[in-house]
Amino acid sequence: MDEIMTMPITSTTAPHPSTLPPSERDCDGHTQGGWALPSSHADGSQNSKDAPSEDFLAQAALLNLMGQTPISFHRLYVDITGNVITGLWLSSVLERVAQAKPEEFQDDDYVFRLSATQCHQVTGITASQQRTCRRDLIALGMLSEQSGPGRVPEYRLHLNVVADAILQASASLANSLEAVHQQQGSSSSQPVLSKRYG
Repeated sequence: MDEIMTMPITSTTAPHPSTLPPSERDCDGHTQGGWALPSSHADGSQNSKDAPSEDFLAQAALLNLMGQTPISFHRLYVDITGNVITGLWLSSVLERVAQAKPEEFQDDDYVFRLSATQCHQVTGITASQQRTCRRDLIALGMLSEQSGPGRVPEYRLHLNVVADAILQASASLANSLEAVHQQQGSSSSQPVLSKRYG
């Protein structure tokens, strides 16, 4: 019978260090096999002309992963705006509100300018999607827009309308909390009275 030859199988996906026993990790917490982004081969077999570009690519990937702010926002913004993208746009603006100067507020409005490029850099929302977001918020009464040819539009976020929408969206939860509170109060008050006056 012919001998069956087997070839070693390599995987392009290296295990994460936390999944391996300590004996297989080096002093820096990496695996001996290396759980890292690609770089030039240690044995020098890789073409030296290609090595720098690969190293820079690995560095750039790490900068993208670790250097950018994660995009996350409260689920409630989806409820009050009607969709995820508009909720993300609103959340991004509300983050600006938290860092705004007093002169950026007029009555109950936050007045600001935001270019399509700035918004895309922060949220990843495209220019066409941004227009849809603004239309949604204008229809809900949360936003007003003043624009003109050749200049960045000025927006007014009506904070009182946003706050009212949050309160309305929280009404059902408030009713549930009140019901639980009343139920707990009625069940706990009777034993206390019986001990004091019984």
